[in-house]
Amino acid sequence: PFKKRVVNGTQIHSAVVQTSVSNKVSEAVDTLIHVKEATQTLKLETVDEILSWERRNKRLEKTLRNFAAEEVDVICLQECDHYADFYYPLLKELKYECQFKQRPGGKDDGVLIAWRTFRFSLRLKEEVDFNDLGDPADLATQKHNVAIICLLEKVDVQEHIPILVSNCHLHWEPESAELKLMQAELLLQAVSNLRRSLLRNDVAVFVCGDFNSTPESNVYQLITQGKAVKKPLDGFICDSSLGKVAKYLRAIGVDCIYDEKAQGVSVLDICQKYRERIFLTRSRSIISRRSCPKGSILIHSQKGEDAFLQVLEETNLQLDESKFYKICVKCNGTIFTIERHDIPLSRISFETKIAYIQDKPKAEISEPNKVPKTVYDNTSEPLAMCNSCKQIYWWDSSDSPISRKPSSSARIQELVERLSALAETLQDKSDEGLDKITNHDTQNIKFTKKRLLQQERTYKSDLELECANVIPQTKETEYTNITKDFQGTIDYIFFNSDVSSLDNTVLLPQNYDPDVHLPNSLWPSDHRCIKSSFKFAKLGSGVL
Repeated sequence: PFKKRVVNGTQIHSAVVQTSVSNKVSEAVDTLIHVKEATQTLKLETVDEILSWERRNKRLEKTLRNFAAEEVDVICLQECDHYADFYYPLLKELKYECQFKQRPGGKDDGVLIAWRTFRFSLRLKEEVDFNDLGDPADLATQKHNVAIICLLEKVDVQEHIPILVSNCHLHWEPESAELKLMQAELLLQAVSNLRRSLLRNDVAVFVCGDFNSTPESNVYQLITQGKAVKKPLDGFICDSSLGKVAKYLRAIGVDCIYDEKAQGVSVLDICQKYRERIFLTRSRSIISRRSCPKGSILIHSQKGEDAFLQVLEETNLQLDESKFYKICVKCNGTIFTIERHDIPLSRISFETKIAYIQDKPKAEISEPNKVPKTVYDNTSEPLAMCNSCKQIYWWDSSDSPISRKPSSSARIQELVERLSALAETLQDKSDEGLDKITNHDTQNIKFTKKRLLQQERTYKSDLELECANVIPQTKETEYTNITKDFQGTIDYIFFNSDVSSLDNTVLLPQNYDPDVHLPNSLWPSDHRCIKSSFKFAKLGSGVL
């Protein structure tokens, strides 16, 4: 098999077919392998000093020369400025040919794909301008993000596997989750159309770049699974003081993350992981922090029901009876109908269990949160169970409140009825009244409200790609972006595993201490580099 290296730039992604070196990261690959050991040498410098072109260009040149010496075949750069006076002449000297797509809107930077001229030749090129997604007058879609796609062919080989390499830089704002999903769909559609036009099924596809999306995002799901559903509301995150509000939201079928152990600012770590949710907090100090997500809501009342009403008001959240009793109020898991014989014995009351296994006398014992014998025997009433914590629920259809009082499930039913009645008091409020709500940030309220009013939409792609920077042992990804306010994975190399196989992946700097924030004097970028190697076996009539 033929082996190639690829490096992806905003970090460096190296793959057998791609080598991408993002401008952010390319600057100091060579000297930063053992950053953890060298942290004591860090100098106190400003970010502007670290990122100054006078310093960056020297590190960039050395890094690119190192890549050439390592025989990296394909290099992808994001946020690449100084193309004409630096990158192009240097890469040409290093025997690389390249294609560059500058961002519109007067931006100086863009994305770049470079390849070794004696290994590959360019057959086709396609540029993607994500501003095409919306009306030029719509500032919500005009973020001036771009991508470039190159179809490469092996030089002096009659039979080969075409290599389709794309490099992108999606919008950065966490609150623009839907826009990033639209951008990813447009990119995948362009890649897929170009692949189909070749009329062969052995095209090696590589999608590289800075996606500004974590592995939990819809963007990652779309690329790896070929489908993602963007809901009108992704859900909420409640701080440790809003346990009742979390329970209320779950009862009406709204996804809500709540961890009572996440005290104080530690809850912001959860917000960074689930960046497409709305954060609810009673803490003015937390909401005033720079790392607090845009669009967060400051809850004013100490009463759970009043806080619940504020959430309904400020998000224009509408209750949907079809979603009631679908989310576990204890753990936020999904509730599903279950047959009686499938219920775990640990969730059946003692007296029911005795009758069920028929090996001991019947006992009159009542146990909380477990299915009593009267409910178990009443086959007309369906039972349900949480897929996570295995809590059992039964929804009593009786109109008598007395018959439901002993059951925790009945209390949830009464809660939902009470919340529905409260919600009805808000339905007659006009938009003018909603706009007068007092909040720490009126613009955030309007933005949140606009987001929740979006309709559910399914995004699809013909491609289902694998991620090259997933750790095989843990199935998780190493952090590629490490700053004071955020640590996570937002940069990737994706590939189609039916044509190419991953040999290895290395993130630079290696063995990096996540407590040392980027950029710094040793690594003048807030992104790490991804280097991946791929192997290509003979497939049909093509060999790469």
